Amino acid sequence: MSCHITEHSHSDRLYRLVNQIIPNWEQVKTRLVEIASNLLLFLR
Repeated sequence: MSCHITEHSHSDRLYRLVNQIIPNWEQVKTRLVEIASNLLLFLR
């Protein structure tokens, strides 16, 4: 993702850039966290 190349910190500017590229990024992030949690449980 080019957003972190443009904006190195996790500032409001970064999230505005991310939102322009992936408008539903918060939903995507939530789902990825769910998948990671399930994977970690599975690997125990």
